Amino acid sequence: MLYDVSVTRTSTASLTIRVEAVSREEAQEKAVQQAHDEDYTGCLIEYDFDADSAVEVADDNAPDRADETLPEGSDVADESAGEVAPEAGDGTCALCPTVFPGISDAIDAGWLPSYFINDDECSGPVCPNCAKQFLRPDPKDGEMVLNLKGTYISQWDGGIEVESPCTVNPRTRKITIERTVDVSGFETCERECVEINGVQYEACQEEERGSFSPEEQSQMFFWD
Repeated sequence: MLYDVSVTRTSTASLTIRVEAVSREEAQEKAVQQAHDEDYTGCLIEYDFDADSAVEVADDNAPDRADETLPEGSDVADESAGEVAPEAGDGTCALCPTVFPGISDAIDAGWLPSYFINDDECSGPVCPNCAKQFLRPDPKDGEMVLNLKGTYISQWDGGIEVESPCTVNPRTRKITIERTVDVSGFETCERECVEINGVQYEACQEEERGSFSPEEQSQMFFWD
């Protein structure tokens, strides 16, 4: 029997792998193994896959319709051009917890079915908010490319700004500041922000997250 198995790395990307197996349990095991065997260097930070579900399907795809991004012999369910698969990911945006609204609403709202990191294509869907904040069209081919790098900026009394490179986690809205700067000579931090793709977003310590509304949090970043 054939099964479509949803395989997801919790905070980064997901894909559907079609495998042949005698049970759902075996299908999930095979799909996870194939995901681990495939080289996702540059697309995934860690090789931490989970099989969320396995659904028995009829083999409507011809053998030569196997997705070239998957291990040899794998097959994936067909998707209409430009559409976002309703089962994609864990029911949310691939980059944040925003709930996937369904194909029709997603297309109207501007959700994206996939994105690139360097030359590697990663499965979506990506909500309009994340697309605006983290994706930029490649000037060469127009593909939407993910940027997980930013600049953490703290503004101190006297108009002094201190900058440090940082890594952004879109799903958790957390940043990792890569370089510590000695600010012992300054007295008051007047503002913290993160600059990503030329746009600045407010930032503060993780312990203060609860004092902001969900809408405010979706436009902010937090650090430990």
